[in-house]
Amino acid sequence: MKASNIIIALLACGITASVAYLAALKTGIIYKYPEPFYLSANDEAKRPVYQQLDSNEKAVYASLLKGMQKQEEEIPLPYEISGYMYEKLYCLLEKQESDMFFLDSSYYTADKFRKATVIYRKKDYDYGKEINSLSEVRKNVSDNLPQGDDYEKAMYIHDYIVNNCRYLEESDDTIYESTAYGCLVEGVANCEGYAKAFDLLASDAGLQSILVTGTTNDGKNHAWNQVNVNGNWYNIDVTWDDKEDGEIRWIYFLCDDDSFSRTHFKEVHYFTPFQCSENKDNFYVRSGLYAESAEQAKDIFLDKVEKGEKSVRLRFPDSYTYSDFKANYIDSQAIFGLIFSKDDTKTRNISISLTENVEEHCMTIELL
Repeated sequence: MKASNIIIALLACGITASVAYLAALKTGIIYKYPEPFYLSANDEAKRPVYQQLDSNEKAVYASLLKGMQKQEEEIPLPYEISGYMYEKLYCLLEKQESDMFFLDSSYYTADKFRKATVIYRKKDYDYGKEINSLSEVRKNVSDNLPQGDDYEKAMYIHDYIVNNCRYLEESDDTIYESTAYGCLVEGVANCEGYAKAFDLLASDAGLQSILVTGTTNDGKNHAWNQVNVNGNWYNIDVTWDDKEDGEIRWIYFLCDDDSFSRTHFKEVHYFTPFQCSENKDNFYVRSGLYAESAEQAKDIFLDKVEKGEKSVRLRFPDSYTYSDFKANYIDSQAIFGLIFSKDDTKTRNISISLTENVEEHCMTIELL
């Protein structure tokens, strides 16, 4: 065979092979696996949990995130990974990427993965309408954020969620109860939905936030957040601060580990939650309602009453200080002597209502 004929034959074989390869790619017989890539520095800065991953995990996380955001059912991975790594990364994505409300919490398992088969809440469904609805809420919150510091932004987001969502009831018909969409658009969510909503809005506001799972002091599974406010990490549980008798509570707003760990026990599995050792931006501390002694609590109470306030919140560092104030001023009724003299007839027309949270060493005194 002449050399020219050999070259033509080789070219023909090459073209045939290329056509066959492209056809195989198109039909899904073979996959074109992506080169490893990573989130941008800006995107990584918004994801404290992603920062804890090693290089290979970050590349797989980025590939999964890119495919999931497009609701792709088959996502090729840059490496072959173990079933444990896939489970870890899938669970982190499902919990920490709070905008992906369409991602199902269930996932396939195998010993090894080179491509992921992803389950979404609705199969072959266009989530465009839901995504737009959630985007509108996010924009509304962002547009109305106060211009103050991180504390004021976190407070606004906390109060917005409490005012616009209620806890899930058995009669509620929804598939989004554990998502930010359920909380912010449908107005119904469980604790995970509350936590994802806070995480999403906090990230929009430029605050670093993560979702934390664990158990409560009564043994129930629970979800809450940690958020970085003014350079320090704090615990926050929006679910437990939801309205009681029509009023927002801030008992679980920006707490340190010492107080929060009495009722919340963090799960340390796929990542390590942050240590929260500061309390200067805790609601009670920042509002001047934290009393380290019964005498200080008395002074705080008097100051608020003299300013015309009818409801005074107090928090104590421990059960001893809490009980000391309660015994000496509430149970003994000496609190009335703090307001009026014993001979003042107005005392006959005054009563108080006491709301207690003994576990958290908090009380609210209302003048009636």
